[in-house]
Amino acid sequence: MASLLKLVFLFSLVSSLLAAPLRFRQRDTPAPAVTPVALNLTAQQSSFTFDLGTTLVLSNSTVTPLTTVPPNCAIYTTECPSAYQAVNVTYDDCSDAWTMCRCPTANMTLETAVERLGSVPVGLRRYVATVLVSPDVETHAYTLTSGDIHMFGDTEVNTWVHEAAHAFDWATGSPLSETTEWAQAIGNDTCVPDTYSTTDVAEALDRTAGHPHPSAAQLPRASSNVEPGRGRGGTGVAHSYAHSYE
Repeated sequence: MASLLKLVFLFSLVSSLLAAPLRFRQRDTPAPAVTPVALNLTAQQSSFTFDLGTTLVLSNSTVTPLTTVPPNCAIYTTECPSAYQAVNVTYDDCSDAWTMCRCPTANMTLETAVERLGSVPVGLRRYVATVLVSPDVETHAYTLTSGDIHMFGDTEVNTWVHEAAHAFDWATGSPLSETTEWAQAIGNDTCVPDTYSTTDVAEALDRTAGHPHPSAAQLPRASSNVEPGRGRGGTGVAHSYAHSYE
């Protein structure tokens, strides 16, 4: 029941944010470094064993190549020495486009990356800004406070949902996971979805957001035809995830 209350809290936050335009934060300096405080709660399982890629509905997409690479992609020369190629992606559940920058040597094809971003429910995807897809022998990802997501290797849909949840966490300019309401929800519970959720309050929120629940169908649904989280400034790393869900 307590876990369901946390889910209700999350979806009520989503509903309230969907009811008003995104308030984009303008930042040009990294967010202050924060030392994670581990949660003293019981993990319901060691790790997630489900695959959201087999359950989430894929949105149809239209891809439009861009003639220039956005500065927030071009500056990452160490992540893609061969230079990114940029496209705008529009899905049939939203009239605006997401910008995706893919390195020519990336593990994921452009088609795969577009499909996986399109698998993220639009109510959560709307908080994602630009997505960078880069090569690596290991699967990992990180999300900036701006909502930009950096994917490495062959990241599964679970990871895309997880990183989008971090973008949602920072959508108002300060983390929702550090609000009094979320602290109370955590304090009233005795467990978290999995071991990784015990890392800190942010991971507990984001893992809860990506955790299927039998009563999820009773929770408020996000509206479609919403605008993505474009135009947000910020270079602070909101989250870095170096593990695969597999």
